[in-house]
Amino acid sequence: MLDYSKIIVLILSTKDSDYDCFRTAIESTWLHDFKKLGIKCFFYEGGSDINKIEGDNIKLKCPDDLYSVSLKLIEALKVVFEIYPETQLIYRTNLSSYIDVKTFLKFTELNDFSEDTYAGVIGNSYILKELLYKYNLLYYFSSLIYFGKKIQFASGAGFFLGSKHCRTIISSKVNLNLIDDVMVAYTINVSPLINSIPERLSVSLETRQQFQKKEFLNLIHEKLLFHYRFKTINRKEDASLLKMFGDKNFREGFFICPKE
Repeated sequence: MLDYSKIIVLILSTKDSDYDCFRTAIESTWLHDFKKLGIKCFFYEGGSDINKIEGDNIKLKCPDDLYSVSLKLIEALKVVFEIYPETQLIYRTNLSSYIDVKTFLKFTELNDFSEDTYAGVIGNSYILKELLYKYNLLYYFSSLIYFGKKIQFASGAGFFLGSKHCRTIISSKVNLNLIDDVMVAYTINVSPLINSIPERLSVSLETRQQFQKKEFLNLIHEKLLFHYRFKTINRKEDASLLKMFGDKNFREGFFICPKE
């Protein structure tokens, strides 16, 4: 069983004030739940004059734009392992996530995660296509690319990365033309664990999934669903819903079909 003090949660963030509503929602819900258990959580963002930790924030001396997310992750890992070298497991997620902390911990314990872990919802792509992500028009047409070297990676919405792999990334010459989740898989040259793929539900008022009560509770207690993703075109609504998901009864009510 992992020592909670050796787990760190990193949340990809930004200086853009339009996303402050997400930070506030996370701070008042699942980040608070992690901290009560002694698990350190940090938002990380670019645009600083030096790399430093301020409270629950890692501020990095690198650009803060979308195309610098790989560099931001590498710099954040450097800060973490310099200050907390005993860290064994990183969970990296983003501002669009709600994490059910109790179930998250059950999931990590059941899967016996360690310094060798690399796990998440698995994505598949081609390296040539992913190398074009910084070039908007070319990347748009890259959806037609179905040749070259394939790669499996753990989705950046939420993945587990053991300290062994973190140190490999820190010490390697990394291809910064790749977006962060693909960069991780490419750099460590390991595919995500096929037997430790977490469940994930997308949350939307417009396309709301609904389940019978037994079915939804089975997702939580048997399949250990802990990750809810809020990513629609209405970002203020997403942040508002994320905050309300801190109430367990609201979460269940959102997904469970009302009785006829």
